[in-house]
Amino acid sequence: MKDDICKAIEDFMENDYYPTKENETSIALIPKIECPEFMSQYRSISCSNFIYKVIAKVLTNRLKLLMNTLISHNQSAFVNGRLI
Repeated sequence: MKDDICKAIEDFMENDYYPTKENETSIALIPKIECPEFMSQYRSISCSNFIYKVIAKVLTNRLKLLMNTLISHNQSAFVNGRLI
């Protein structure tokens, strides 16, 4: 699985390609009691794909190095070392 994740991230970084299917979320129903009969006796959980979170983190870390030059000196928020 590690190789698939790395390949997906590399594809995004090199080719600006991100499959829309990767952004889908699966919803699962977990029973709250042993033999549920009604929908209220289930708990829903969402299983999100995390590859987009990894890509966002990589982009954030790369932009962090440029933030000081991209943001004007008058604007101090979100730049490490500048105080409001």
